[in-house]
Amino acid sequence: MKRQPREPQPFFKKSRRAWYVQTRDGKQHRLGSEMDDAAQRLYHELLAGKAEEAPAAPDDELTVAELVDDFLTAIQIQVRQEKLAPRTYEWYDVHLQSFAKFIGTSLRVSQLKPLHLRKWLDRAYAKSGNNHQNGAVRAVARVFNWARKLGTIPANPIAGFERPSSQARECYLTDEQWKLVHAEKK
Repeated sequence: MKRQPREPQPFFKKSRRAWYVQTRDGKQHRLGSEMDDAAQRLYHELLAGKAEEAPAAPDDELTVAELVDDFLTAIQIQVRQEKLAPRTYEWYDVHLQSFAKFIGTSLRVSQLKPLHLRKWLDRAYAKSGNNHQNGAVRAVARVFNWARKLGTIPANPIAGFERPSSQARECYLTDEQWKLVHAEKK
């Protein structure tokens, strides 16, 4: 009696942080980052030969540095179209280039953790005040929110990161000080 070949079983690839299955033809197909109902359905379709290729995850090969570059390019386009002021691009560029340099070119978006952001702030903005640190975190968070809205990434990996609280820069005058200001104008 001839034995039936064993069905290929899903396996987790740590390097990609995703579930895969290797079909009998030797091809590996990505099922998803979690073994949920959609991944199970895709697994069974692959075994039945109905699915040709598992859809690639949006952030499968995307690095943080590539995402930052894409965002800065989008901001440059908006500046050229006069939808944003040139100073806006400069502000993003300062913070995001610092972040990209700290992170490096190989870290994938799916590997980014809030800890990376904390370490970057501690090193690059150690002598800066809360307002400057708050702006730096806002710039980085904007990149991931932008990518999530476009569908480039499934979720913001640093969502919920607590920014340093900003402090008002204005000086509030008392009634007596206002009277002095108005008296000087006369």
